[in-house]
Amino acid sequence: MGFANSAQPTALPADDAANTSQVRQLNSFGAFFADDEQTVVRNYASARYEAASWLASTGRHTLYQRLARMQAGESFAEISAP
Repeated sequence: MGFANSAQPTALPADDAANTSQVRQLNSFGAFFADDEQTVVRNYASARYEAASWLASTGRHTLYQRLARMQAGESFAEISAP
């Protein structure tokens, strides 16, 4: 992709990071890492925001248990249910 050699830094407005609808619709690894640098930055920022919101609602004490469940094959939707 060559993003490290980009001539201009990529800035992402805070409102874009908070809009997680686009990243929630991604269904593959490849879709997350689109060829467009701005899209990749937006995906990372949105995923970070979504993960922080999820962690705040589920609690830190269950984080590693839930990650182990996902590693065992459960989907994020399944492990994020209360």
